[in-house]
Amino acid sequence: MEKVELEQCYRCWQYGHIKEKCQNKDDRSDACRCGGAGNKVKDCQGSNYCLGCRSDGHMVGTGRCPQFREALSRARLNQRQKREGREMNGVSLGVCMNE
Repeated sequence: MEKVELEQCYRCWQYGHIKEKCQNKDDRSDACRCGGAGNKVKDCQGSNYCLGCRSDGHMVGTGRCPQFREALSRARLNQRQKREGREMNGVSLGVCMNE
C-alpha cells in the first residue's frame, strides 16, 4: 500500500493544516490522552478522549476516530488524483509530441 501524507496540526489536533498555519483560537498542544492539559501521557490516569472528534474511547490520530478516517480517505483520493493527473499529462504530452 502506498504511503499517504496527512497533515495534522499539533496545536488544535485538526487535520488539513499544520501548527504554524493554525487559525484556531484554542491551543490544545499540551493536552494528554484524556484531553486534559498539564499531564504527561505516561502519567495520565484518565480515559482516552479524542481531541479531533471530541469523543470518548479513543485518542486522536487512531483508526477508531471517524475524523481521522475521513481525513485519510480525502488524502488518499487527493494523492490518487494527483498521480492520475501526472500520468494523464504525460500521455497527452506524448500524443501532442507525436503529431
